[in-house]
Amino acid sequence: MAATDYSLRAIVEPFLLTLRQQAPNIKVSIRWINEHDLFEQMERGIIDLALTTPEASPGDLRAKTLFSETYVCVLRNAHPLLKNDSLTIEQFCSIDHAIVSYVGGAFEGTTDQVLRSMGKQRRVVLSVPSFLSLVDILKTSDLCAVVPKRLIKNVQGLTTVKLPFDVPGFTKIMTWHERTHHSDAHRWIRESIIKLCNEL
Repeated sequence: MAATDYSLRAIVEPFLLTLRQQAPNIKVSIRWINEHDLFEQMERGIIDLALTTPEASPGDLRAKTLFSETYVCVLRNAHPLLKNDSLTIEQFCSIDHAIVSYVGGAFEGTTDQVLRSMGKQRRVVLSVPSFLSLVDILKTSDLCAVVPKRLIKNVQGLTTVKLPFDVPGFTKIMTWHERTHHSDAHRWIRESIIKLCNEL
């Protein structure tokens, strides 16, 4: 299975808990997704399933939409700005932010594009390559981050706050190759993932 760190936390981790109960003898290998080589890897049998987005998926693969994701603002539980239930756009822009940059080193993303269209700018002081490390950093600092909502579900020590503006979300899909489409075992795995995503 190929996945991003987001998919690993939001989908694969809860799926593995279910899988270990229902099919304890199945072996699962997780790889970081490489969209450029995904079709070839599936064609050669290196990858059976991939968790990606419609924009990053090769068009020749089978696909099923799993869910639509939204973004939320996240702060540690004892953050000074949590005296109110919501943040103003001025408060949002005045505090230090952390973002995830998969390519590494970027200090702006979709949120910044939205802010720029409004004539606003935030202070991004930390860029990390993974959502997995970002969650732990947020728990022990006064940094703020805009993250996918499912990523921090049931995470202790963090509080979500409604964003004072709209940031476009994304769609998460599951893709697979025609060679495994009619396999009963593969169909069962795919249906199990779909069922899990509907319940989360």
